[in-house]
Amino acid sequence: VTRPCGGICEGPPEQDAILTAPLKSENIHEHLVAFHFESLQRVPPADRKQTVPKHLCFYSDMATPNGTLVGDVQFSLSGSDAQALVTFIVFFGVGLPLICMITSIMHFNKYRRVRRICRETRLQMQRDLLEMEMLSREEEDEDEEG
Repeated sequence: VTRPCGGICEGPPEQDAILTAPLKSENIHEHLVAFHFESLQRVPPADRKQTVPKHLCFYSDMATPNGTLVGDVQFSLSGSDAQALVTFIVFFGVGLPLICMITSIMHFNKYRRVRRICRETRLQMQRDLLEMEMLSREEEDEDEEG
């Protein structure tokens, strides 16, 4: 619907913006009539930006050149969208840093453990080599004496 001007929507309704709602007797309250438009289809973010400042106009029939401004359209965040947003924020704000921290701590502990095992293995090899050297020298000394 085009821009309202003093309570009048100028121009005929846009073909892609026409919504119809049946008038039910339970929606009539003295001087007020309630129309409910609901959709299970999600509006993509790009379309949401284009649709945000929209006005709701009433056309008595399709041949009417101008409509009457009856209100503004508001898009509300559905429960599933809110849940997805909160999940996204919690995961990237809390979960991901926590996972990274735990991973880095585990990596550091593994690095220290491997370094300690390598040092112990190297010392054990040096002891074994030293012991073999001492045994070979003792054998040489016994051969020279005997």
